[in-house]
Amino acid sequence: MQPAHDYAPEPESPADIYAAYLVHLKRRRRGNTAYTQAARSFLRRWPQVQQWADLPLDTRLAANCSTRPFITFLMVSRRLQPGYDYLLNRKLASLWHELTDSCLEPDLNQFISAALELGFTQRVASAIGSQIIARLLIQTGRPLADLRESDLQDLLNACDIRQMRTGRGARHYRSTTHSARQILFHLGILDIEARPAVTPLTLDERMADVPATLRPAFVAYLQRKRATCVAKTVSSLATRLAHFGRYLAAIDPDIASLSALDRRRHIEPFIASLTTTVNTVTGEPITVADRIRRVHAVGNFLADITEWGWDDAPARRLIFRTDLPRYLPVDADRKLTAALSDSPYRLAADALLVQRACGLRIGELLDLELDCIHEIPGQGSWLKVPLGKLDSERMIPLGHVSQ
Repeated sequence: MQPAHDYAPEPESPADIYAAYLVHLKRRRRGNTAYTQAARSFLRRWPQVQQWADLPLDTRLAANCSTRPFITFLMVSRRLQPGYDYLLNRKLASLWHELTDSCLEPDLNQFISAALELGFTQRVASAIGSQIIARLLIQTGRPLADLRESDLQDLLNACDIRQMRTGRGARHYRSTTHSARQILFHLGILDIEARPAVTPLTLDERMADVPATLRPAFVAYLQRKRATCVAKTVSSLATRLAHFGRYLAAIDPDIASLSALDRRRHIEPFIASLTTTVNTVTGEPITVADRIRRVHAVGNFLADITEWGWDDAPARRLIFRTDLPRYLPVDADRKLTAALSDSPYRLAADALLVQRACGLRIGELLDLELDCIHEIPGQGSWLKVPLGKLDSERMIPLGHVSQ
């Protein structure tokens, strides 16, 4: 007798679906009696499994941890189209594991191979595949070659509805959808090439709101930074300096030179204004971390041009270390460290403790290799941090490391 399959034939009884689910669990070496009981209960209530998708979203999202694996199985085997609202509001953390040997896997492999050909990294290609393409394949019930621009629009419309319902933005989905369009066009599935997501502005255009007398210095500084910083860093710096320039235009439109900047008249009010500055994307007040970055950007700008001997540089230092808001108060840091030390979730807690102790960015923490601790004779233990934001790796000395 042939083993039950885990794709969706027509017609199919609840018993057939249950048998296929058992094969699915066995193939993945997971599951227990709670999983199988949840599947039987689901099929008793909805023998026509697609009827489950008609339930209110909150009811669908409330499925317990034993039922969710069965729902995921139904989705990846093309037995269930749960609705874009459900697909966008539920985190599918184990999706790639569930897709292995599923009927969706060949299409996703084809998509990712095309993404790699276009120069996307494996990580980015996989992210686009899971966030966009897998959801389209699940909800449309069609193969990759039959996807259309209208399917992408349906997904984006669902993102807009989610944003109105929950306030959660869709910027990330829009970015990955644009990349998905590029890849689908490369595969010949879409007929029209994706338009550029954003037309980059020149530095002069980005500094358009800076007082005309100061604009050349702002632009010249950013052009100089291109020699030593990656493009993304220069772009971020331009955003922060443009904000400072707009502030100067508002409070002192007649300022003639950077050398005319005054600590009490310009700098201190600017720093105070950051406490009420609003993020233009979210509409929320900017974070303390963003306030720090904006003060740093202006401070480094003024310090650099002074050190370089520019004619219009301020005569003295205007921004000091004490101007930076404290990111985490000492007592809060102690409470956080104590909570992490006492946490029963040791993997995550220990990872955050390592990040705190070694000053790692979150990306650097996630990219640590298994053999990242090196014993150097006479020098003790060192943590090797892989390539990060600055495309450089570094070694951090460690104290006693228990085996």
